[in-house]
Amino acid sequence: MSRVREYGIRFTAGAATSLAAALVGTFVGVREAGPLLAFPAIYLAGLTLVERREGERPARDVAGGAVLGAVGLAAYAAAADYTTTRLAWPAALAVALGAWLAVSFALYGVLCLVRRA
Repeated sequence: MSRVREYGIRFTAGAATSLAAALVGTFVGVREAGPLLAFPAIYLAGLTLVERREGERPARDVAGGAVLGAVGLAAYAAAADYTTTRLAWPAALAVALGAWLAVSFALYGVLCLVRRA
């Protein structure tokens, strides 16, 4: 598969998701469109390309890493939600970033230990 085609697939997936979010936001409501804006369309297209190019095992590893990142992002969101009304924004950002890093690296460490066993 050519590089141009790969970029075309990624662009189309991202554009389609953005269009869906815009339509939902226009006809249903902005609040309902929010989850669509967070949808990882580019990731899904990229994962498909990894599977085609490198095989199922590397694609599975990439997907597992994305799950760890998503859990870390949830920690970031929880920390940001808690701290933004209690701390100045730079401190709240630092705490949220620290939560993301700590959770993501801790989960990665656990995953490495499990894979060795």
